[in-house]
Amino acid sequence: MIFRLLSMYFLWCIAVAQPVVAQVVSEDFNHNQVNVSETNCWEFDDVSISSTSSINSGANAPQAVADINGFLEDAELASPFIQFTGTGAIRFNHKMARDEWYYGYSNLTVYIRDVNGNDVSIFNHTYRVLGTTPNGLPTAVKSENIAVTWTGYYQVVWAWSAVSSYTVALLDDITMPHDTTTAVEYDTVCAGEANVVYQPVNSTGAGNFSYQWAFRGAAGGSITTQTGNNRRAEIDWVNTSGDYVLRSVETYNTNCDGRKTDFYVHVLARPTVTADISDTVCEGDAFVVTIRFSGTGPWELIYQIDGSMQQTLNTGLSTTAINIPAGSSFVDLLSINDASCAGTIIGLATLAPTYFTNPSTGPIYH
Repeated sequence: MIFRLLSMYFLWCIAVAQPVVAQVVSEDFNHNQVNVSETNCWEFDDVSISSTSSINSGANAPQAVADINGFLEDAELASPFIQFTGTGAIRFNHKMARDEWYYGYSNLTVYIRDVNGNDVSIFNHTYRVLGTTPNGLPTAVKSENIAVTWTGYYQVVWAWSAVSSYTVALLDDITMPHDTTTAVEYDTVCAGEANVVYQPVNSTGAGNFSYQWAFRGAAGGSITTQTGNNRRAEIDWVNTSGDYVLRSVETYNTNCDGRKTDFYVHVLARPTVTADISDTVCEGDAFVVTIRFSGTGPWELIYQIDGSMQQTLNTGLSTTAINIPAGSSFVDLLSINDASCAGTIIGLATLAPTYFTNPSTGPIYH
């Protein structure tokens, strides 16, 4: 089995360098429907959408509403997975919909969460604690701008917690930077090569992630994902040369597309060799086998004479000759390789000369 992670052979490139596509993931909840946000891969836990006590007005009034109206309550809103590159900022507006119990506690913490569910806090805001409001009036709108200083693949999670009987939190106008660049990897294979394994370098083995594989454009072979690990796909490549693009698309939570990887693969034609032998060989003479190669030199031809005396011819010439010693009966062509691939022998693999008896004048009488 041949395994290729990233690109084991950077022998060719049929695509221009991929630019960084700096996009923005945003959510303003103005559609006013939780299922619309969920379709866009947002996750709601004790969070709804409402226009009550809105941060904005009119058509922009709908917002996320965290119901932490009770004792020891919490709620979460999680974004889709985002590829961060250490630049840009996460921006959002938030406030309490109503002031709560004077001696209560209410707090908003923002995390980044990796594919294995590990959280790292990037923002913390306490609305009220033991009769104090350390960040100003809880019902006043707060606008946040969190500089992105990390790189990697994360969800952003807004997590509210409260010790109160009278607390509702609001969130709106979210924007986040997102690198949507399709990862590009390269490979070169030989025509007909089988069981070649590909795996995106940025793939994850987390249980809720899977990978879909397909060719973009012409199909370059058959695709089989490995049982129990569809991060890896085995390709049996076609028997003809050409350029193909194999795409892997990461999915999670059933219907959410994540990172994409395009494998640009160049399929090389396998080399061939044809040979012919001298038409006329006189008994006791040496003879010549003419060799013609296809493919990309240099070539290596292994042959043997009379079933033994195995020899190797290395040459950069597409047409060359082998001198065979006098008295030899036949030549076997055993294998052919060029600079990249093993090849095939076309025509006769065994060549035997037809020897002609040397002329004789017969007896001379005086």
